Amino acid sequence: MKPNHCLDYDKNRNSRVLAIAGCDSGLGLSMAYWGAQLGYKVIAGCLFPDGKGAKYLKRNFLDDHLKVVPLDVTCKKSVNEFYLETRKFLDASNGGKCQLRPCIRF
Repeated sequence: MKPNHCLDYDKNRNSRVLAIAGCDSGLGLSMAYWGAQLGYKVIAGCLFPDGKGAKYLKRNFLDDHLKVVPLDVTCKKSVNEFYLETRKFLDASNGGKCQLRPCIRF
């Protein structure tokens, strides 16, 4: 059975937004870079928004295509602020209609 997820050769990539945590380095950074290269709009959650990984993403992609947002997943307030920034970005990107859902459903 084929996995059901939104990244599966999506022809509407420029209208989709990926919100990814842990974009300071490693897998999160790679996923944010990969998604933006494929044409998705990306919200990159970084613990250090002025750190090396965040600067790398900002340097390689335009602000309307990739947005770096502070995110500390151990802090409820930070997660809530990330959620609000994500909603704001979605509203601006999709003309006010947005839907938050996980990319991979099990």
